[in-house]
Amino acid sequence: MTVSTATAPTVTLDPVDSSTVTNDGTVSATANATAIGLLVDTRVLPSGQIVNNGAISATVAGATSNATAFSFLTNGDFGGTFQNTGTLSANAATIADNAVAVGAGFGDGV
Repeated sequence: MTVSTATAPTVTLDPVDSSTVTNDGTVSATANATAIGLLVDTRVLPSGQIVNNGAISATVAGATSNATAFSFLTNGDFGGTFQNTGTLSANAATIADNAVAVGAGFGDGV
């Protein structure tokens, strides 16, 4: 699955709670400001799992200001398991300001 846009996640999970979510394929985000491959926009309980056996990537190219790329990002309390046997990649480039690229980012309580 590939999404190309100015700013948007390719896949958003909400809710996960105690479920198991597995990626065995390819998730790819390309943007010109903020790119997020897989966004977990909810809490993940201790019994919840995110499993990546495939590839998750985020690329920002041609940004004229701040560029931010996350291949995997959580925005909620993450008490579960993140298992990665695949590939996480993030690339960010800008002609001005700051560029940040993160493979896996955990935003709130871990």
